[in-house]
Amino acid sequence: MSKIRENYLKNGYVIKRNYLSTQDINDLRNFCINKKFEDKEIFEYELIKKYFFNPNFFKIFKEILNCENLIYFSDSSINVHKTIEKVPSGFHVDSRNENYNFDEEYPIVRIGVYLENIKDFSGGIKVKPGSHQYYCITKITQAIKTIYQEKILKKNRNFKMKLFDKNIQPDLNLGDLIIWNMRLHHSGASWRYKFNKLISLHPIIDKLMPKFLKIPPQFKNNRTAIFFAFANGDLKNNQNIDNYIARKLAQKKKINNIIELKENFAKNNVLFLN
Repeated sequence: MSKIRENYLKNGYVIKRNYLSTQDINDLRNFCINKKFEDKEIFEYELIKKYFFNPNFFKIFKEILNCENLIYFSDSSINVHKTIEKVPSGFHVDSRNENYNFDEEYPIVRIGVYLENIKDFSGGIKVKPGSHQYYCITKITQAIKTIYQEKILKKNRNFKMKLFDKNIQPDLNLGDLIIWNMRLHHSGASWRYKFNKLISLHPIIDKLMPKFLKIPPQFKNNRTAIFFAFANGDLKNNQNIDNYIARKLAQKKKINNIIELKENFAKNNVLFLN
């Protein structure tokens, strides 16, 4: 087993170091800020393909998921928020309509590309290492309903939960990529503090802290990031994959040349569904 997969299975996330240079980040940031994307498939843009449509990029996912084939289903986005305050925050998971079998590896991952310095400034991501192995409580009413269904009605022995756990802000340098299991509990728009840059508080506490204690983002405006998601393509009839993809395919994206795009994905052993 590779070290990157071992760390992924243990922590629910891994960091790919030095994937992009400072100039790459600057080029992508300017592109993202000055382009209107709406509901278009971002892999049709030449600059996105330049950095992310290549065997080395897809190899990252194949190694982490321990597979030879991937599935892509247009679950990608370019997020430009005017300020850090406009970015949604609060611990959540990206998995949807899953079977809550926490003894089974969730076979879909997301990658985040942050186009600014989030090591020394605010605006990055918080994660709870190892939290992909248990249920995430977001809304109390929904949690009560889910826990009742899984523990009482279904008697699901593989349903696990934990009330308290430590969160951190991963040590991400400019140009690093972070890849996480979609069950991982994480939050966007994290704050760093002048009295301790490494401390990571709960998002609720972040909102209550006075602004003069906070380190601002590197840029006052346009907090920018790119996200992609891929699934393990070696698995057949996997309930979690089928449920998630069905949900995403209901949200059609605009694609100008779908035949060519599918052929290019196939050359990299990636099945493109749309």
